[in-house]
Parts: sequence; C-alpha cells; structure tokens
Amino acid sequence: GFFEAKISGKGGHAAIPQQSIDPILAASNVILSLQHLVSREADPLDSQVVTIGKCQGGSAYNVIPDSVTIGGTFRAFSKQSFNQLKQRIEQINSNESIQMCPKADALMQVIIGQAAVQRCNATVDFLDGVKPFYPPTINNGDLHEHFVNVAVNMLGINKVESAMSPFMGAEDFSFYQEVIPGYFFFLGMKNAE
Repeated sequence: GFFEAKISGKGGHAAIPQQSIDPILAASNVILSLQHLVSREADPLDSQVVTIGKCQGGSAYNVIPDSVTIGGTFRAFSKQSFNQLKQRIEQINSNESIQMCPKADALMQVIIGQAAVQRCNATVDFLDGVKPFYPPTINNGDLHEHFVNVAVNMLGINKVESAMSPFMGAEDFSFYQEVIPGYFFFLGMKNAE
C-alpha cells in the first residue's frame, strides 16, 4: 500500500524561527515515529515494512516552508498485518479514531499526533484511486508441490531451487490468487560460462 501525508505549519524566515511553525521539524518526527510501528508494535517474526520514500518541502536554505509532503509504502506478508498497518495509518488522520480505538496510538498518532506536537496539522491520503492496495502473493501448497515434481522430473533436481525466500515486492498476480488458488515462481536460465 501507499500513502502520502501533508504536514502544514507556518512558513517564515530561518533567522526568526519563533515566528514560524516548522513543518520540516514535524515531518522529521513523523518519519522517525513511523518506524516504531514496525520495530515496536509488530511481531518480529511477522515481517512488515513502512518506508518513507518521498519528502518534499522548502526550496531555500533560509526559509521555513509552509508545508512538507511525505509519502511512502507499507507492506506485510499477511492480510491481517497489512490491514493492521493500514488501520494505524488511517487512524492518524482522524481524531475520532483516537477516542474510539485506544490502541490507535501508532500510525494515527504518528502522523497527526507528531505533527500536532510541533503545532502543525496533517492529512493522510492512501492514493486509493491511483495506486491500489496489493494483497500478499501467497502460493498454494498443493500447486507448489506439483510444480516442484514437474520441474524436477523435466530438469533434474540440481536445476530446481524450490525454496524461495519471501520478499516484500508487490505483485499483480496476488489479485488472481484472491479468486482462485495460484502459484507464482521465478523461472530463469543461465549460461554457466
């Protein structure tokens, strides 16, 4: 999944920061705090990722900007973990959620709460219309066994690496697996010379 957050403050001259409300400082606190969602809320044996890959704000060395935009991605190997991360990010965008769900401290309070600590406002957009959420690509066990048997019979056991480590890349194939059992595997060839 993807998200973008706009953190708004009050711009001004860097020499008189007390007359401004610094969204860059707030954004830096938000970015650091988002990392705690995985390091302190997620089970270490349940792989999850929250990455900020976009940070835009300001264009001069001596001017505090009015706003900063950050954006990133969040990923997990299970739907439950993914939805939990999304919920925590969503809750950041709603003060009502804080009152309704006391456990909503992480993502919700990370963006909106950390921005508020620095006297800024924040909004969060999950870019649903632009970038759809990808469910995890999870192979069907029976199809895996069938694939390995066929591949080994055709190519030989020394040419089939059937133990593929999970990774956090997103894959369109997961949408097919939402409808029918599926199996996704990398096929390749190499010239040893």
